[in-house]
Amino acid sequence: MILVGRAGIDYCLQQARLAEQNEATKGESAKLKGTAKTIAYNLSSNTWPAWEDEGIIVTRSDQVIGLDATLLNLRLAGELNRSADKVANAHWLLGAHYLELKRQETAVKQFELAVEKFAKANKPDFELMARGYVAIARLTADKTDSAADQQLNEAIAALKKLDTDDAKFFAEQLKSVNKFFAR
Repeated sequence: MILVGRAGIDYCLQQARLAEQNEATKGESAKLKGTAKTIAYNLSSNTWPAWEDEGIIVTRSDQVIGLDATLLNLRLAGELNRSADKVANAHWLLGAHYLELKRQETAVKQFELAVEKFAKANKPDFELMARGYVAIARLTADKTDSAADQQLNEAIAALKKLDTDDAKFFAEQLKSVNKFFAR
């Protein structure tokens, strides 16, 4: 998946550069960069070990490749003027990778940017999910942080109360990811 993902990203970005050089195909550049952004997001998401997919082992090398794809995804989200929710997803995923790399303060900053962007996009379930990740990052830094523990429990409770499919999924995801990092 990594090889195919990186090849797809490289192809799209090369074709986007070529499209920009020709007046007749200049409009195709953004579409190609958008496809590269999508591939980068999926590659990054699939190289985060906290999903604990059965039979999948994510190596440190895979994680570094995923982090690189995450940075590209965020850069392209800005370059392409994507909506607040797309930019929020990029910040959330970057925070997730920093969390795995034990860079909790940087992860918290990225998750807080995601909270802000999801609020702007009026996506309360995603905003609560990102708030839960802020708490997980803080708990990963200090397992005795009672304020972070309370914040996580409040985010999970609020998600359950929203009672949407995404909210239910995020509530369970927060519990699973917290358990993964509590080890």
